Amino acid sequence: MTAGSHGGEDASSSSSAGAEDTKAQRFEVASDEAPCRLDVFLSAHIPNASRVRIRRGIDDGTTTVDGKVRKASFKLATEFRKYRPRLVLGFGEKTPLASPDHWQAMQITDAAIFYSRLTKWDKEFAHHAPHTISAQLYFTLAFYSNNPLPGAGHLVVDISRTLATKMDAIQCYKTQFPPEKQHLFGRVEAMARQLGQTAGYAAGEMLVSPRNLGTKDLMKTLFG
Repeated sequence: MTAGSHGGEDASSSSSAGAEDTKAQRFEVASDEAPCRLDVFLSAHIPNASRVRIRRGIDDGTTTVDGKVRKASFKLATEFRKYRPRLVLGFGEKTPLASPDHWQAMQITDAAIFYSRLTKWDKEFAHHAPHTISAQLYFTLAFYSNNPLPGAGHLVVDISRTLATKMDAIQCYKTQFPPEKQHLFGRVEAMARQLGQTAGYAAGEMLVSPRNLGTKDLMKTLFG
């Protein structure tokens, strides 16, 4: 999950955990695997990114056991209140025949965004002041469907320069991609190229807003 900080920079966080210091420069996967370069990919998208590795207390057991989702959401909301992001990116749907944690991660993220702005509950969030997150965007991991992710507003981000880094980041998760799943790399790249070409780019990433997207400056939005 990626979050843009309140001060105009952007921070990224993993919804599978709590927070470490803001100087963290990379995400990590299991200790027996190579360091993941997802932070490099994200910072290429968002040049002013300041990255935060969040790993405390929200693990697989927390996300999947009944009655634990709210607790996990409180922990993530605490991090939102601490780092005060403007934008949060997260999972946008179920992934049938894949991990149920993806759906739970979406629920946790949605709830944490709500809990982050609640007043009179400061003691539940380490006494951090309420913080309203201005924008939320979803991404999809549905590699076996032609249907776009449902939502009020769709946006294709140009990742032409960072597609190779994205593929490197995904391949860091070696235990997730044994030989019988290697075909997924080609599928991910093909989808990125197809999406990008629909918007005039060599490769693209589809992001979906739960609200309609608008602009105060049409020409700047269209032409940069």
